[in-house]
Amino acid sequence: MQIELAQRAAKWWADCLRNGAKLDNGAKDHSNLMAQGLAGLLQKAAKRPVDAIDRFEAALCEYFVSIETDSYYMASVDYNPCPNLANAAEKAGMNLGMASLPWKTSMIYRNGKVMLKAGYGATPSEL
Repeated sequence: MQIELAQRAAKWWADCLRNGAKLDNGAKDHSNLMAQGLAGLLQKAAKRPVDAIDRFEAALCEYFVSIETDSYYMASVDYNPCPNLANAAEKAGMNLGMASLPWKTSMIYRNGKVMLKAGYGATPSEL
């Protein structure tokens, strides 16, 4: 994958750690809204050092650059991060929990483009 595209993709995930991630599973019942609120509190409490997030971004970019096929799964979160995201976080010296990254989100590389589906029921869009 082109380095510029890999950098943009890695930055998108790192920015979720920097700025807070959308924690929406699509459910609107009372118990799910409370769970989303509690997860948001956990997210705010998990302040991560800027240098750790930068290391995460670099590790993720390194992984994305290594992708050579034309159609490849890159990273996703249902509630917990996929192994690709978890491995990048481990290399950065941090753990990602259930409230770290946006729920129901996936990113794939297809036809030279990165496609992002950010959140429950979201329409895929080009990054």
